[in-house]
Amino acid sequence: MPQDRSPLGEFEIRGEWWLPENPTNRVPGVLRYKAGDWVRVKLDKFLRDPWVDTVPGIQELSLAPRPVQQLLGISPDGTQYTVLEGVEVAGKDVLARHLLVGAHFDRAWDVGFHSAELSLTHLEEWTEHSPFPFPIAAIAEGEGKGPRKVDILYDKKKLLDLEVPSRGCHIEVWSGTEINFHVARSVTIKHAGLVFVEPLSPQSFSWFRGFFVDLARLFSFFAGTRVYRTKTVCFTSSPGEGTRQWAVEVYDQRGVPETTVELHPAQMPLPFTSVHPVAPEVFNRWFSSVGELAPVHQLLVETLPPSDAGLETVLLRLTQALEVFHRRLVRDTYVSQEEWKAYYDEVVKALPGTMPTALRDRLRNHIWYANEYSLRNVLKRLIERLDLPARQALRIENPVEFADVTARTRNTLTHRTQPDGPILSTAREYLDANRRLRGILYCVLAESLGFQSSAVVRGIQNVLSYM
Repeated sequence: MPQDRSPLGEFEIRGEWWLPENPTNRVPGVLRYKAGDWVRVKLDKFLRDPWVDTVPGIQELSLAPRPVQQLLGISPDGTQYTVLEGVEVAGKDVLARHLLVGAHFDRAWDVGFHSAELSLTHLEEWTEHSPFPFPIAAIAEGEGKGPRKVDILYDKKKLLDLEVPSRGCHIEVWSGTEINFHVARSVTIKHAGLVFVEPLSPQSFSWFRGFFVDLARLFSFFAGTRVYRTKTVCFTSSPGEGTRQWAVEVYDQRGVPETTVELHPAQMPLPFTSVHPVAPEVFNRWFSSVGELAPVHQLLVETLPPSDAGLETVLLRLTQALEVFHRRLVRDTYVSQEEWKAYYDEVVKALPGTMPTALRDRLRNHIWYANEYSLRNVLKRLIERLDLPARQALRIENPVEFADVTARTRNTLTHRTQPDGPILSTAREYLDANRRLRGILYCVLAESLGFQSSAVVRGIQNVLSYM
């Protein structure tokens, strides 16, 4: 990957672009990529004929948006590009979701890969493993005019190697060194980590996209801050090329703001030393629970730094995440669903027949969910389920009072009702409550993934220390 091309930055590519079904119509243009934005291709002329038949024998100029499933391109140096899932706007502009660098895919079903390598923000810090066993000091010969020499013991080391049956894939985590040459007498050697994934059989691009999202959420959970992909390379065998392997760079982080990679601000909740003893179980449970807990994972990530969400918004997202976790994984209710169905039928039968249909439907829906625990009870029950060291780490002296104040504050924010008791009012109170809510969420998620009690307590302590 060239030095000036980053999935978290921006760059542009000049070249020729064409549709797979019309390879002779090659149109000059510029592709612009910027993290957090669409992949944009601005063409010098129309990509396809703007004149369309509206009625037999009559043509009209149409610049209405038209879908572009795939757009192929080539730069002057011969690099191949494939732009996916786009729309043509005004005949000369294409906005798309994905950019693949290094290969052409003429048909949608050709876009598949057999493995991938990902670099993530904070991955090197998470591994707690440096490839440099001592501070590097260059050794100069003579008076510093001769060549300099530094001995590095190794360039890579495998830290994790595990199977994930729930996702049907193999995952490895590597730590090593990355070398960048600047000029003849200058070289930069830095710590680099990557995650390698290989499904049991080649998979579509959509499979890999879903895996990337779930993996980034998992490492965000480990790190306690939002984790982004800093490099994504997928591997495929080119059609008609036998066993030749192609490395394809992926740029598709439209939901990620342009950013620079910075050091982690504090201790991570669940670093490598906490994850390693139970890694196979943790990874497998995370991916197997995605169907149930994806909303919980996403709500948690949205509250992690760096985040510009207000204190009230963070509280709303964390309380919603805890409610969803309880409903989908714990599944406790006041009475069994069978018993509740009998009560429900009797209550609905008692509704006045003259009630407006819209109001009747609204009440029926509200009553149906009345068997689920309220936020107040969800918080109390989740705290009570924790073992003593975890409860002590959360530093919630009175779980009932904490649940009452939190639920009352949430209800006031969502309904603008007059509270019937104390609520959170100052920034300090919100910060303290949000730290503890995030601590509870970390605790219940970590326990559900199979972490040992000591790792859970350490994670809570690290969460409370800076979030």
